[in-house]
Amino acid sequence: MTSQHDDIKTSGRESTALLTMDAELFIATLLEDNALDNSELSPKTIECLKTLNNYLDCRAQMDNKYVEVDELQLIAKFETLTDSGGIETDSDDPSEYKAEYQQQSIEGTPVETLNELFASAAIAKPIYEREITRLVAAVCEARGEKMENVEVVFPDLKGRKRALEKTDDDYSNRKPGPGIAWLYDIVRGSVKFNCRFQIAKFLELCKEDPNVYIVKAKNRFTNPTLPGYRDLNLHIRINCEGFTHICEIQIHHKSIYVLDKALGTHRYYEYFRKYFAGATGSLEERLNDLRMIGNGAEAWDTSHLQQLLDANDLDETRLDRLGKVFREHLCEYNWALRTCSRLLMLRVELYGEDHPTVADTYRDMAASALFIRPTFCTALNRRALEIYKKTIGENNLFVASLYNDLGRASWLANNADESYLCFKKALESVRGKDILLAGKTMTSIGTLSRVQGRLDEAMSYVQEALAVYERILGSEDIEVGRAYRCLGTILRDQGKLDDAIATLKRAAEVFKMTSGPDHFHVGDAYDNIGQVLRDQGKLEESLSMHRKSMEISKKVFGEGHMFLAWDYCNIGDVLWELGDFEEAVEFSSKSLTICDQQVDDSHALPKTLAKANRTMAKALQKDHKLDEALKKLELSLEKYGGIKGKTHLIDLARTYNALSSVLDELGRKQEAIEMEAKANAITNTPENDFIECWLTAFRIPMLPHCVSKPKSLLQTTRTSV
Repeated sequence: MTSQHDDIKTSGRESTALLTMDAELFIATLLEDNALDNSELSPKTIECLKTLNNYLDCRAQMDNKYVEVDELQLIAKFETLTDSGGIETDSDDPSEYKAEYQQQSIEGTPVETLNELFASAAIAKPIYEREITRLVAAVCEARGEKMENVEVVFPDLKGRKRALEKTDDDYSNRKPGPGIAWLYDIVRGSVKFNCRFQIAKFLELCKEDPNVYIVKAKNRFTNPTLPGYRDLNLHIRINCEGFTHICEIQIHHKSIYVLDKALGTHRYYEYFRKYFAGATGSLEERLNDLRMIGNGAEAWDTSHLQQLLDANDLDETRLDRLGKVFREHLCEYNWALRTCSRLLMLRVELYGEDHPTVADTYRDMAASALFIRPTFCTALNRRALEIYKKTIGENNLFVASLYNDLGRASWLANNADESYLCFKKALESVRGKDILLAGKTMTSIGTLSRVQGRLDEAMSYVQEALAVYERILGSEDIEVGRAYRCLGTILRDQGKLDDAIATLKRAAEVFKMTSGPDHFHVGDAYDNIGQVLRDQGKLEESLSMHRKSMEISKKVFGEGHMFLAWDYCNIGDVLWELGDFEEAVEFSSKSLTICDQQVDDSHALPKTLAKANRTMAKALQKDHKLDEALKKLELSLEKYGGIKGKTHLIDLARTYNALSSVLDELGRKQEAIEMEAKANAITNTPENDFIECWLTAFRIPMLPHCVSKPKSLLQTTRTSV
């Protein structure tokens, strides 16, 4: 017997040649010299370039200030020798550290819990403050200066929540454990000196004082932060009665500190840290690439980029990095595709066509095409799959992960059935091997099961995935946000609207923490919240959410993207229900304009066309342009017919009901009754019981038999659907 998975393999073999040929033509087009020179930049990229220019100006001011206060750069040359000789061991294991530098409990043993750490910190704090104050006084006395001219600050103990977060982020894998024993900044302080001579004297006294043991030292006058801030950071061990405690002291130059606060340099650090999260070691390199490309605030310097792509001595690593910058951080998918296409040519030349690195490049290109050319996305992923199977075999996590990518691409290409099969194939491969990838796959299967109306199955998969994520990743990871978003949509379909909103809001908060407030995942969460609020009849709140989603879509993707068309469509739909007919038509028209410009049929295109045309039909019916309204509704009906899955049936029933209304006004009574019957048939079918439950729970009064006993729609008082 042929399984469903065999079917997907067969269909892949039959279509690969054509898909690959299309993909090769696509790649050739991308490499034409002027193919993308006139493409508009997304608002997010424009914002990045403006921020980059401001950052460069800020960095220059910080560098100039340091030269001003330390012309010979003597502070940068200070030796920051430690008494510990470093806390790392000579082991080949980079997670191994010297046990004697773990924080101690009040009994003198390594701390095991947060409570033990804070108990010892509370005792150490006043001792530490006396030592630092004494050292600063000695500096002033030696320099013949007044103590009150030097600012010394001792804040409260570090917050417990932040302490746990830092432990999880930085020390969870450190040996010997637990990670909490390596937190050195529970007790902390800072000193703002007025000149380099005071800083030098303070360091000299720290080294000479028998009560101060320097465990770690960092001279950021030598290696400043990304925005150019410079200071010294020491971790010193002080003696308490029966135990020791390691504390932090930051040493600032006051002039640099004041300028830093005036310029707000930390916001630039945070901005670029989010753009390049997980790439700390290459932050400066990536910024240098943006400097090279940037030309003013609102344009790429395409000549420099073209020179880079045309160069004979191409840097493989740099091209790979640029492709990721364009794709993952700037949402400039066209430029990501062009850069990766050049990288593909280079890697084929270096390694041959059938090489895992070449497959990686096809896969990166597919990720770039995902939101703009989903048809080619599928083709590129299939080519990567072929190469992986040839070179590393089928039973490995690379292939399993690629089935995930294929599932996502098939979904965006409006092929829910193939998408479901791909995700199931991926899950078979990863269970017991990679628990996080299994969780990601279960979330995807849950999403598709929901769309196809299998709500119990969907809930089971997503709850299992969420439990995995929260156990392994904690509560603030992007995969946790995705699982919450999926769970919220399932709860909506079950009619549990309050629970759905609470869950979707949780998803939005997680996305904000992990990706920033303007990421498209946040916008998607807002869109889903807006849908549920509309179901509850809270139209003003729903409109607010859809507008927030729209603003993020504009910022991330710019005008002309299907995500924005979907936002316009939803705004138009809600505005109509609010009675703002003129503005509703305006937004629906803008949605249809974008749809008309689309090259590929993404999963969002049919449903957007269907909903927007239905809204336009309402307006035409209101103006008694019944023939034109009928044409719009017939087009809406045609588009719904191309959507796979069950959740669209609710909107399909609305369209049948709207057709019945228009046909009745046209005097075509029998056809109107037939449309009414089709609407009723959708919710009367046993396998679609969830729709009747859905409509009843959402209090939608458009299908009378869902509210009370069946009666003829044509005998009821008509309202716009």
